[in-house]
Amino acid sequence: MSFLIDFLHQIVSYWHQIGIYYALHKSVINVVAMPFMYGFVGWLTNWQAVKMIFWPKSFWGIPPYLGWQGIVPKKAVKFATRTTDYLSSRLVHLDEIFNRLDPRVISKKLEPVADDLINDIVNEVFEKSNPLTWKLMPDMVRDEIIKASRRQLPKGCRLVIEDIQQNIFKIFDLMELAIESMTGENVDKMINLVKTLGIKEFDFIINSGFFFGFLLGLCQVVIWLTYPLLWTIPVQGAIVGYLTNWLAIYMIFKPTQEKRYLGFFKWQGLFLKRRLDVAKGFSELIEKDVLNSRNIIRKILTGKERSRINLIIRMGVSQAIDRLSSPVKPLITSSLQPDVIDLIKHEISMELTHPEAMKLIENYVQQALNVKQIMIERFAELTPEQYSDLLRPIFHEDEWILIFVGALLGASVGVAQLLMMLYL
Repeated sequence: MSFLIDFLHQIVSYWHQIGIYYALHKSVINVVAMPFMYGFVGWLTNWQAVKMIFWPKSFWGIPPYLGWQGIVPKKAVKFATRTTDYLSSRLVHLDEIFNRLDPRVISKKLEPVADDLINDIVNEVFEKSNPLTWKLMPDMVRDEIIKASRRQLPKGCRLVIEDIQQNIFKIFDLMELAIESMTGENVDKMINLVKTLGIKEFDFIINSGFFFGFLLGLCQVVIWLTYPLLWTIPVQGAIVGYLTNWLAIYMIFKPTQEKRYLGFFKWQGLFLKRRLDVAKGFSELIEKDVLNSRNIIRKILTGKERSRINLIIRMGVSQAIDRLSSPVKPLITSSLQPDVIDLIKHEISMELTHPEAMKLIENYVQQALNVKQIMIERFAELTPEQYSDLLRPIFHEDEWILIFVGALLGASVGVAQLLMMLYL
């Protein structure tokens, strides 16, 4: 017990000595602390700026104006639109990538399901519409009907793919797919895309804040020793907050070409220096989250032109059925009403476009389109200015808010420093 009391007495004694030392050297300590204080201001304001880009995902505060929502989630639709414009104008030409698909390969991949579904559907429809005729029909004739349908259906599949390729801009809406894939419930994918694009840049913004703030703090020391006016502290805090945010953002994108400063210091916009890494990361995410084979197939089959697609598929199947060998075709037309034949065509069309059937061609479509490699190659052809446009819009539109908040936060820290100097 006595040991604990002695220990507490020692702590109090040391604290008292520190207080006396601070009182005697208060002005010196305040001056020495200035660069570190402003380094902290720079780091804090830049950290806050990066935080405000992504957080919160939903509006926080009192709508519509008193509060904040992260820039990326708030403007996800606008960013998705701009990203799509960037993709379609500079990286991905839809007609080019869809022409990589070989209709014969797709038809071959669908053969297993086509064989099974033709057998089942023809049997089912005949039995429902005219069971007696189908039952009395010789096995050889029934087999010939099914075999003839199997022979003709691959041609119908090829016609469908060729028609889609020729009309891809009418059938496939890249903008709509991108917005669906990266906004609303999928906004996390947009956030992840932006973070991946600018991961080094966001780290640079945060870490450079302390360095810039420290340098500006050294300037503050000179000013303070020359003009020791208390009101300058919060003012310079605001200046530090403003400049550290502005400098960090500026140095990400400028200059577009490497330049030498002061005869020895070389610098190129950080985002421009990481061109290859960004190209790979961006291309991987676009292929994974947007232009993957499952999304593409789904969008073609269920998009705004789905009625056109269904018509194309039915026409392809129809031509296949209509081209049956002459000995069989009269038997079909005499045994079945036209509406029953149409039902067969419809059923085959629906089964061919069923998600389970589409899984058979997903891997091939992914490999054939090769979206990632195409985008990486196109990135290499961009000018620095064109390349910079990929990430720059995210900062450009609202960077004044980030800089203003940095200045405001810097002024607040300056006020806190002023209070410490007056009352401690």
